[in-house]
Amino acid sequence: MIRIVRGSEPQQVIDAREEHLSHAMLESGEDGPEEAEGYEIARPDLYTRQFAKCAYCESWAQVESQPAEHFRPKRRPSRIDWSALKESRQSSLAKMDEARFARGLPPQEFERVRWPDPNRQAHPERGYWWLAWTWENLVFGCVSCNGRKGTRFPLTRGSAALGLHEVPPGAEQPLLLDPTDPSTDPMDRYRVSVGWQALEAISNQGRRTRSVDDRGPGLG
Repeated sequence: MIRIVRGSEPQQVIDAREEHLSHAMLESGEDGPEEAEGYEIARPDLYTRQFAKCAYCESWAQVESQPAEHFRPKRRPSRIDWSALKESRQSSLAKMDEARFARGLPPQEFERVRWPDPNRQAHPERGYWWLAWTWENLVFGCVSCNGRKGTRFPLTRGSAALGLHEVPPGAEQPLLLDPTDPSTDPMDRYRVSVGWQALEAISNQGRRTRSVDDRGPGLG
């Protein structure tokens, strides 16, 4: 994962937000539109400023047919099913998991986590649709990472999600690394494995991010 500095917001993104956000607010209500439009105008600028690399896996990509990716998903987010988590059968991990649960973190063995379909929940959360045209929520990503990440956006256990029209970060505590966060360098969460030409997660947040994109970040 690369550290991204977007720079100033392009005027065409500002224009798209003014046009499409106001329309969505008037026509769609609190749940937002089924499909957001107009945000793809940001793709060429993001592509150039990210040096033609995917924000997550760092692979080189062509600007055509690749998505403008939303860090916070515009559609209903898929969250961790905390109620389905049970203590590990291994005593050493059980103690570690108990301490992690108390801090709102998922288990050490992240493959135990379940991701319920947000569209099948009795009371599904709304997506972050009002951020669909927000420059600070957009990155250039490859089709593969976009598909693997999907609408997954896990929060620490007990974390409040952003309120309708609230601007990040608020009180929300994401478990995913934001490659554009100026206070966090992704390279502090990974180390280079030279022999395998890959990046190894060395922090809990790095592992969580890598688990969502199960290829793991590679060297582009």
